[in-house]
Amino acid sequence: MKMWLTRISARPTRRTRTSVKTRTKTRGGPVPAPHWNLGVRIMAGRDKQDPVRANGSGCDQGAQEEAGARGGADAQDKAGVPDKAGAAVRATEAPEASPEERILQAEAKATENWDLFLRARADFENYRKTMLRDRDASIRRGKKDLFLRLLDIRDNFDRALSAQNQSVEALRSGIEIIARQMESLLKAEGVEPIESAGKPFDPALHEAIATWESPDVTRDVCTDEIQRGYLYQGEVLRAARVRVAKPEAAH
Repeated sequence: MKMWLTRISARPTRRTRTSVKTRTKTRGGPVPAPHWNLGVRIMAGRDKQDPVRANGSGCDQGAQEEAGARGGADAQDKAGVPDKAGAAVRATEAPEASPEERILQAEAKATENWDLFLRARADFENYRKTMLRDRDASIRRGKKDLFLRLLDIRDNFDRALSAQNQSVEALRSGIEIIARQMESLLKAEGVEPIESAGKPFDPALHEAIATWESPDVTRDVCTDEIQRGYLYQGEVLRAARVRVAKPEAAH
């Protein structure tokens, strides 16, 4: 407060100079030099009329009072004023269940889980039966298509046998046509013959019916094919039955 009054008094205001000149001219005397103490007295008079300026900033005083009131409220809370919100939350909490109630709840949960298990097992059993039924139906459809094409070959055999007054060459030619038709059907289904004659003996593909020693071979070789073998989509459908030539034993 003193510093603010000192800055104001160091430079006389316009009102101060005007009032001095007016008073001097009215009396008719010479205008005296302005005295710095005059500004101090004038500002002191203003402070008496303005209580806000005399006691400092009103806003600062109001803020201090509000902060003091808030601090008092906080101190009162810390001193042990009951928390109404926390008490309400604690009041709404469910009390702890008794052992009998917990047993009843566990039995109800066990019954519910057992019902769910029975339903799941029934659903799985229905699914298994449906899958088996669909698989059997798919197999039947596949067999039906194969049998329809085999019936065409059977019809050709009947035509060849029912023909009259035909030569042996004509009958042979008809049988060769039916054989090629059969081979085309097997190939279309993924069935291929196993080449055995002159091939090295392979236990995974060949079944040895007879063996004999030969000086012309250095390892086991299939010489004769007794029954042709077949592969179905790369797997052995039927092994070929063959005679095997073995190298001579050293004497």
